[in-house]
Amino acid sequence: FDGVRNSCCMGVDLNRNFDFRFSEIGASRYPCSEIYHGPSAFSEPESKAYSQFLTSLQGRLEAYITLHSYSQLWIYSYSHRKFTYAPDIEETRRVAAKAYRHGTGPEIIYAFSGGSTDWAKETLKIKYSYTIELRPGYEEWNGFVLDKNQLIPTAKETWAGVTVVLDEVTNQWKSSRNRETELNRLRQEKCADRLPGCAYWLQSSPNICRVSQSTMVRDCAKTCNLCHMIAV
Repeated sequence: FDGVRNSCCMGVDLNRNFDFRFSEIGASRYPCSEIYHGPSAFSEPESKAYSQFLTSLQGRLEAYITLHSYSQLWIYSYSHRKFTYAPDIEETRRVAAKAYRHGTGPEIIYAFSGGSTDWAKETLKIKYSYTIELRPGYEEWNGFVLDKNQLIPTAKETWAGVTVVLDEVTNQWKSSRNRETELNRLRQEKCADRLPGCAYWLQSSPNICRVSQSTMVRDCAKTCNLCHMIAV
């Protein structure tokens, strides 16, 4: 008996079971460990179903927040190695700085791999991807059992942190929408036919706007109703 095969222990740490640097560090191959990563990435029905659901939303997700206990920390990517960051680390760090003590796993707690936050950041390219470690502080020896008088304060401060991320996403969406509105206004101002024969060409060849789109955007944008494609 080697502690791996024929083990009587059950269960997997799902936050070590995601397919990002699986089993590299901060996880265990022993089934009786509290940080057992499982036999393979996404071996568990929960992590597999969860990842499939998130993947189905790829391109639509601007933020990902997962709640854990405990230590009162905000952790962002990447956590498998110290001084290894996502390309947009400054933006990620700027938003997290408004909340708890923050940093990557190795910076503020320990290195670990196979976590959902890193997977969401790397695989789904979610801009704001965070693990929030709730109350109590890291110094507590039995922080998984939270005193009931801490429940409401924990909820309030966690929601305050989450709203920081929500506000950031909302403001960026508004900014992007305002920018697109301004670009459309400029396109409409520039929208015109450069050549006098546009109406005749369209009447003679009804598909010309589609077949010769780039040329018609340049020369007959108004007649072809291609104003939205004008470069500004």
